[in-house]
Amino acid sequence: MSDEPVKKALELAQGFMRDSAELVDKPRELRDTIDDPPMYFGRDGKPMSLQAWCNAWSDPDYRLVATDEINGHRVTTMWMGTDIDCSFFPPPKIFGTALFKDGKMVDEVTAATELDALENHNAMCAKLMGVQA
Repeated sequence: MSDEPVKKALELAQGFMRDSAELVDKPRELRDTIDDPPMYFGRDGKPMSLQAWCNAWSDPDYRLVATDEINGHRVTTMWMGTDIDCSFFPPPKIFGTALFKDGKMVDEVTAATELDALENHNAMCAKLMGVQA
């Protein structure tokens, strides 16, 4: 197994810390002009403003991708619109599929695209039904 991904993550983290330290020493006016990476994403994966995200989040039909009840379990897939994994590497994971039993989450998986999220959802449902996905 290669150490390359670990080295890359460490380099990114060190660069982020160095850049953050440099920003603290800059005047507030300059700090406020620096663009941050996008934090909010629509179901299509494209960046959106905080206001647009709030509007989308308030619509349960937009948020809910799929939900199924199987053998006493509930599988729910939702658009979250933020990078759930908080990873350094794109694409951001903006969808979550969760498996609930007796109201408690017992498993979850994240996805970057709606198509991948639906595949995760269907695979989780198939596993509950004893079907090979």
